[in-house]
Order: sequence, then structure tokens, then C-alpha cells
Amino acid sequence: MVLPFEVSGNKNLSGIAIADQLTAELTQIQRIHGIKYEGITLRTNRSSFTPTFSTENALGNREMVVPKAETVEFGMGEIGSIDTGSGSLSIGRLIIAFQNLIPGPRSITTIRGSLQRYESSIVLVALLEGDKVQSWIITRPSGNDDQPSEMIRSLAFMIALEQQQSELSAKTWEGLKYYTEALDSYHRYQLTGDPSFLYLAGNKSLETIRSEKGYKNIYDLLLSIESNGIMIGKKNDVLEYCNKTIELDPIYPYGWTNKGTSLYNLGKYDEAIEAYDEAIKLDPKFAIAWNSKGNSLYSQGKTTEARTAFNKSKELGFKGPYPH
Repeated sequence: MVLPFEVSGNKNLSGIAIADQLTAELTQIQRIHGIKYEGITLRTNRSSFTPTFSTENALGNREMVVPKAETVEFGMGEIGSIDTGSGSLSIGRLIIAFQNLIPGPRSITTIRGSLQRYESSIVLVALLEGDKVQSWIITRPSGNDDQPSEMIRSLAFMIALEQQQSELSAKTWEGLKYYTEALDSYHRYQLTGDPSFLYLAGNKSLETIRSEKGYKNIYDLLLSIESNGIMIGKKNDVLEYCNKTIELDPIYPYGWTNKGTSLYNLGKYDEAIEAYDEAIKLDPKFAIAWNSKGNSLYSQGKTTEARTAFNKSKELGFKGPYPH
């Protein structure tokens, strides 16, 4: 549970407000990663293609926060009372008192902290107490009224990452933050069909790659974003995303396979093969790149060369289907 923070030097923000926002941010992270995102099938003149991607399921499957302490205690206090003749004794309050007096293991992890504003900086400190103790500190220049709110948001992603790090693909809180924002924008696009959300999802995806290199989840999401862009006729925007992705991380093979797949879906088979070859240069054992190259060769009618590429992908563990 998130307890009210101590606040000093900031009249516009209370400790309860900080706890409320942090609770809301953690709940939102859980919600976004708990959504089941459906792939949209892209149909070309020769095939159909449904890109898929995974969220950080560990975040969506576990409740990270419970109501704040005062909410829980208020509920306990309202359980009822015992008539003592001269008055009454609250059962809930009695239970709370025993919980506070009797030592023993606590099943609920608490987060407390402070926000301090100095002349030139704002410092947000948080302490997590439970089975293990962890702490975080964020320092930012003062002067921006929105700064505390953004600091609290960053803190939420730090906590989310630390609590599930062994089960997450993300290695940095910044990467997790931008990836979560990209997922949320993509989901809004699926709900509304508004292209502005698709653009936002693409831009947040690029920010993810800029923040964390080699994060595979974002490339899977980008492939879905690019495929949707092709469906709504945004070919130039899709190719721009492909090129920017490679500029940001030129040695990660998934960027090249994404570009190859987008080119393939646009019917640009020669260019697609060039992109797949770049991926294979970076990782000769990249089975997906070999299979995708085989599809492009097969679409050109080069069945012998395609079969060679398919066989190589099989050797490396790729499991069909293959064209016949």
C-alpha cells in the first residue's frame, strides 16, 4: 500500500495527493499490460499476415498496489462495535490496535517517502518496506509546476521494474515507461481507429528504442504499428519508422527484419531481401530472417533459392508454415 508522503516546500501538493497519484500510476501500468491485444490481419496479393506481440505479462498478472493505509483502516473501523454497558468498543479499531502492537510478519508491502523542494531542485525519495527494503531517489531542477507530477510518474515505473525485474524483458525503467505509453496509444488506436494514436504509438516506440537498445518487445509492437500503417495507406510513414528504428539501433537484427517485412508487404521483394540479408549478417543464426527471406524469394518465383532459405530456417529451429 502507498502511504501519504511527507512534503516540504510545496504548497500546491499534499502527501495524500502524491500517494493517490502513485497508486493510480501503478494501477494504470498493471491495466495496460493486462490487456489482451488482438493482431489485425494484413492481406497482400499473395498472402495474409497477422503480426503478434506480447506485453510485460508479469505486470498485468500481479496486483502491485492495494488501497492506501488510511482507507483500509477506515474500513476496519466500520466493522461494528461491542456494547460495554457504559459505552461501546469498536471491533475494527481493536483489531487495528492488536495488529500494531503484536509483532509478526506483515503480508502487505508499504511505500512511503518525501518530496522536498529546495532553491534549485526538487527531490523525491521513496522507501519500499516489506520482505525486502528498497529505495529510490529522483532529483530534478525546480521551476516547472508539472515537475512533481512527472517525477511521481517516473517513480511508478521504477517501482514496477524493481518489483518484477526477474520476469520482465525491459531492463530500464525508461524503456518500460515508453513501451507502456506506446502500448496504451496502440490500444487507443484499436478502440477508435484514430490515426493520431497510431502515430503516437510509433513515436513512443522510437523513444523506447532510444532509451533501451535490444528490447525485443518494442520491435514486435512496431511491426504491428507498421502493418496497420500499410493498411491505412501510410506507406511513407511506415518506411520512415523502419529507417529511424535502424538509425537508433543499427546492430539489432529485429530492426532489419521489421523493415524487410514492411517492404515485403508493400510488394518490394528485392529491397525486402536486402533488409533480411542485413539481419542475417548481424546474426547468421536468425531463423526468422532466413524464413522471411525465403518468402520474398518464393514470391518472386525463385523457388530453388527460396527452398534453400527455408531449409536453413528449419535447421535453425523455425517451425513453418512454408509455401508449397
